Amino acid sequence: MCNSCVRLDCLRWGYRGGPTVLYESVKSYVVYAGGTVLASQLSMSRGLVTSTAGGTHHAFPDKGSGYCLINDLAVAASHLSDTTDITRVLIVDLDVHQGDGTAVIFKDKEHVFTFSMHCEQNFPFRKQKSDLDIGVDKGTGDEQFLRILTLLLVFLFSGLFDRDYYVMDEAIRRGIPCSVVIGGGYSRNIDVLAKRHTIMHRAATKIWSQRQL
Repeated sequence: MCNSCVRLDCLRWGYRGGPTVLYESVKSYVVYAGGTVLASQLSMSRGLVTSTAGGTHHAFPDKGSGYCLINDLAVAASHLSDTTDITRVLIVDLDVHQGDGTAVIFKDKEHVFTFSMHCEQNFPFRKQKSDLDIGVDKGTGDEQFLRILTLLLVFLFSGLFDRDYYVMDEAIRRGIPCSVVIGGGYSRNIDVLAKRHTIMHRAATKIWSQRQL
């Protein structure tokens, strides 16, 4: 790569010190990615682990962006998928900026689900498509942000019963009349399908009993 091209890439990636600064930074980003990989491995046995670096979600497969050279989230998720019996990884990205690099890296990859909740009017101004994108407006307060996030996490973490239970219970708790119908749901096994269609009714029965309706 010619020096002029390297300089242009440095500016595009956020590094104004030129190639020397860029090359030195790569070493740091390798360490960041290693830390995230280690954290993900330890979380399998410890349950909860934090890392003091990482979150470089703007790095694409073929280029850096937004001060991000190596996407540590993608490296860790791919490493877990390749070296453990985990079948699916969920990446929850709550930075003010969309995790655009992560979205592109795992586009059409079933083993990783990408969820980005970010400010719609902030960088990057050309958004990519995650599996789930929630763009909130500039100035959104903490209470509203957490209310949206709570509802979304129920859908992401829970099964159909918990999902239906949460939605109906929230409506009742707030004094909102609630009438519910089943969604689609298809299966060649009629017994499996029938059981799936009772989920909503079983959740409603539990709420009816708990709230003594």
